[in-house]
Order: sequence, then structure tokens, then C-alpha cells
Amino acid sequence: MQDKKITDLLESFQAIGRTKNQGYTRTVYDQAWCQAQKQCVNIIKELGLVPWVDEIGNLYATADLTWPKEPVILVGSHLDTVVDGGLYDGLYGALAAVLSVSQVTKSEQRLRQPLVAVIFSEEEGSRFDATFTGSQYLLERDLKGFDALDDVQGQTFGQVRQAAVAALSPFVQTASCLKITQYLELHIEQGPILENTGINIGIVTTIVGQERFLIQLVGQANHAGTTPMDCRDDACQQAVSLLADLYRELAQIPDLRYTIGKVQLEPNVANVIPGLVTFSLDLRHQDQSVLSEAVGVVAKLVDQYRAKLERTTAVMPTQMDMGLQGEIAEACQSVGLTHQFLSSGAGHDAQVMGEQVPTAMIFVPSVGGVSHVPDEKTTPADLENGQRVLTAVLAKLVG
Repeated sequence: MQDKKITDLLESFQAIGRTKNQGYTRTVYDQAWCQAQKQCVNIIKELGLVPWVDEIGNLYATADLTWPKEPVILVGSHLDTVVDGGLYDGLYGALAAVLSVSQVTKSEQRLRQPLVAVIFSEEEGSRFDATFTGSQYLLERDLKGFDALDDVQGQTFGQVRQAAVAALSPFVQTASCLKITQYLELHIEQGPILENTGINIGIVTTIVGQERFLIQLVGQANHAGTTPMDCRDDACQQAVSLLADLYRELAQIPDLRYTIGKVQLEPNVANVIPGLVTFSLDLRHQDQSVLSEAVGVVAKLVDQYRAKLERTTAVMPTQMDMGLQGEIAEACQSVGLTHQFLSSGAGHDAQVMGEQVPTAMIFVPSVGGVSHVPDEKTTPADLENGQRVLTAVLAKLVG
């Protein structure tokens, strides 16, 4: 197993959570997620590391379980996916972290500081209306804000969390509390810049801020055939008008990225007037003041329609650590790879970690700049390049 490459590890997940569209769905604590976590445990053990899990389902790996009592360098990414996503988002960085920690700790190099790999339980927000719950829990140790959330099936975060973690208990120890000095994350770019420039490695300078909302409009459900048009209180008609206003007004804010990706109607029946419409709104920008301006525009419009506005995610733009960026650049040179500095338009666990500890991110090219879909792809050579750079950086930091 010591001779395994990152591509070999990824291949072992190709049947887990596979969808009819040849994508992958592993939402936090579902059956595919549990199966994937157990596969990660197997890999950790086969690589000669010790696994353990915390109460939210973050999975960790290190050479010696007594080490985490000392300050550690943490490296990792997330396990979960969007619905019908690709193979590489999150999983690549998580498995590369385990492999790199194994390679550095099993080398003859004397380590000045323990290395710990983390496979975060959740980052995407695909099942519950909350994102980055794994990394938030690691820093804050608080489940109160999550456990009462429910999914579309009516199951609460707390119920499924406890069951999923209990299912892992026979295979791993349970522990928590890490003193973290630095955090690194390897990830696919999820955009076209590296491929277009022909550069091997991206070094992230900034991760955009993100605000995510649920917006709800209430009407009156009624019979589609017997209710005259002038007597209707149609929540869908209200929503269509509000959606149009949001698209028009948000388009006036330069460089703002805004997405309405989920719309739910109730009762969602062909011959019933909708009585309730709920939709999501995702806002992103590198400048917090611009993001705040956009939130103000949204709040004003929602108030005009007497709709309900619920914030589900609020993460400020995060600067990556300059010193660690320099270490990554040196590592690229040491292994003969080109690099460039770039910002990230996607949110990452590094964004949460970077609020409290020095943090850095490494990107590898995404073919066609495509991600969050079944066609997501990164070449085997680029996957291996990223993992080589990560190993080189970690070896330098602990040497």
C-alpha cells in the first residue's frame, strides 16, 4: 500500500455513491457517505496510520494517537459532494492528505511537529441548510446550531449524525480537541484558469466571501380550476416577480456572482395553486463591503414582497497566509513544476480554518474548468503533481 498513488486511492471510490448520470452523490451521513468513510478508514489503516473520529463525523489520521496532544499541522479536505457531482471535488484533497501524511511520517526524516490528516464530514450544504459544518465544529466545538436542522425527509441533523458516527465507532477510536498551528488544503481548481494558462499548480491568495439565503413567499393554496385569476394569492407568481427583480438589481453590482440554484413549490401539484415557494440565493465577492451592499439590496427587495429571508451561510473573504504561499512556491520549484497565484471563487474549508490559523490552498487544473457535475475531471498527471507538491510542503514544514 505504501507504493499506492493518489489515482489508485481515488479509483477505489468509483462505485460508492454512483448515480444513474455517472456522477456521485454523498450527502452528509447518508448511506454512501457512511460507506465512503469506512473505505477511508481502511485506507488509513493500510497506509500505517491511526484513524479516529469526532462527534460530528470528521475523520482523522496520524502516525501516533498520542501526538495530537501536541500542536499539529493539519491537512485535508471534505468527503461530501453536491447532488450528482464529480469524483474529485473534496475527495481528492482528503485522500491526498492521508497519503502525504503517511509518506512524510514513514520517511526517515525526523519530524519536529506532528502531522494530522482530516477528512471533513461536510462542506457542501447539500443535505441540510448549513455549510462547512465539519470545519466549523472543529474550531468551535458546538453542535447546537446544527442538530435541530432537518432535511427534506424530515430527519434532523442530530439524529442522522449520531447514527452515522455510531456506525463508525466499531472501526475507529473517538477523540477530539486538536491544537492546530497551520492548515493546508489541496483541491481541484473548479475553474478554467490553470488549464488555459498551461500552469501546473495554483497557489490561492484569497477565497471569496459567501452569503447564502433561503427566501420564502407565502400565498394561498387553492383549486386550479375553480379559483378565478383575480381571486388568487399565488405564491409562485410572487416568486417569479421577485426573482426577476433580484436578477435585475444584482446585475448592477460589478463582479458579484449570484446564483438561484434551488426552488421548491408547495404543495407542488399540477392542479393546485402554489401556497408556498422557497428558493435559495448564493452571493459571492472578494470584497466584504460589496457583499454587504448586495445583501442590503436583497433585504430591501424581500421586504417589499413581504417575504421571509433566512441567512444559512455567512463567510467573509479570507486571505491565505503569505508565508505558506511562499513555502508552496518553493515546493513547486523543488519538484520542477510551474505555478501561479490566483484567487478562489469557490468556498472551501480553508476559508473557515483561515479565520483562526495560518492557512494555504493548492489548486490543480480542472479539465474544461468544469466542476460540481458528473463530467468533472482532472488528469492523472495533474492529480499526482498536486500530491507531490503537498508532500514536499509538509516535509519542509515539519523537517
